[in-house]
Amino acid sequence: MDLPLNEQVLRSWVELTSIFKNPRLTEGMTYNESAVMLFIYERFQRTGAAIPLRELLAKTRMTKSLLHRTLASLLERGLIRKQPDGENRRSVCVSLQPEKLADFIAVHEKSLALVDQVIDIIGAEDAQTFVRISGKLIEENL
Repeated sequence: MDLPLNEQVLRSWVELTSIFKNPRLTEGMTYNESAVMLFIYERFQRTGAAIPLRELLAKTRMTKSLLHRTLASLLERGLIRKQPDGENRRSVCVSLQPEKLADFIAVHEKSLALVDQVIDIIGAEDAQTFVRISGKLIEENL
C-alpha cells in the first residue's frame, strides 16, 4: 500500500534529519555546535564582524538555554569569544577566535565533503532544487 504524500514527506524529513545529525557530518563537534559555528563563520566570511546572540537565536531556532549551553561549550574549547554588541551595549555578540579558525575549517571541510557526496548521488540539478525548496520553507519560517 502506498503511503499518503504527507506520510512520505514526513518519513523523508525524519530520515534526512537523522543523516544530517549524524556525528560524522560534524566530526569533532555536536550538531548544535556545528550549526552555531556555521552561522558565526558565515558572518565572519561576509563582514568579518561578530554576530549578535539574538540573530543566532533566530537563525538556529534553538531555545535560549540550548544556545547558551552550546556557546559555553564552544567558549570552553576556545573556538569563539563573546563581546558586547557595539550597537546595544546590553546585548552580546560572538565571533570566531582567529587562532582557532583552522580547527573549525577542518571540521567544515569534512562536512562539505559529505555534502559533495550527496550532490554526486542526486546531481547538481536536484541539489539546486533542494536548495530552492529549503529556501521556501525557511522564508515561511517553518
